[in-house]
Amino acid sequence: MAPTDELEYLKSLVNQLNDKIKTLEEKAKAAVKPKTPAQQLRTILVGPPGSGSSSFCASFVMGALNNAWFLFRQGYSSTSHR
Repeated sequence: MAPTDELEYLKSLVNQLNDKIKTLEEKAKAAVKPKTPAQQLRTILVGPPGSGSSSFCASFVMGALNNAWFLFRQGYSSTSHR
């Protein structure tokens, strides 16, 4: 293969890959449904130890198990420093 032929071949491969990437990105965008404001809602619950904030959070989460959630408990982490 002559150098110019090889260069043209590589350029065509790059163009094919770019087209495939564009197609995949369009499919991915079409597959993702936009979230409603309620699905985007995030809540921060703060309270001193023993005030029931962890209990409230646990009971609240039980009602909304289908949403992503994280529970951060103050003072119970093995990496926390006092």
